[in-house]
Amino acid sequence: MGFIKLDNANDVSEAVTLPEDVYDLLCESAEETESRNGKPMINVRISVKTTKVKNPAPVYHMITMVAPGDEPRTKEFKILMMKRFCYAFGIPFDNGFAVEDIPGSTGKIALSIEEYPEGSGNKSNRLVLAKVPENARKVMHRQSDAI
Repeated sequence: MGFIKLDNANDVSEAVTLPEDVYDLLCESAEETESRNGKPMINVRISVKTTKVKNPAPVYHMITMVAPGDEPRTKEFKILMMKRFCYAFGIPFDNGFAVEDIPGSTGKIALSIEEYPEGSGNKSNRLVLAKVPENARKVMHRQSDAI
């Protein structure tokens, strides 16, 4: 095989993991898929809207869905995490939500840094989903509408 010329190859760099802080985030896409063990989930790709970092890495968040056979505590935890995600990004949530409402949604959310697998040096940002305030409406329409 001959030489493969790549214009500007020296200008391409790895995406940067951001310092732990609160950022303005944008959900770019949401794809319904399955986990490795065949359970339903949604993969969400999130970008940072404003940062001084030149090439911030996207944040990937997996929403695990309730699946047949889930124990009651597991089911409740999954629902709680979905509710927190929807609240954080201002996604309407009324005993559920529409996956189509995820892309384009925004929120001001904390990011942490996680190394996975542990000891590998591979670091990425993760969402820190805050608890839904007790005084928020049971039916969330938009984060700005919460009491």
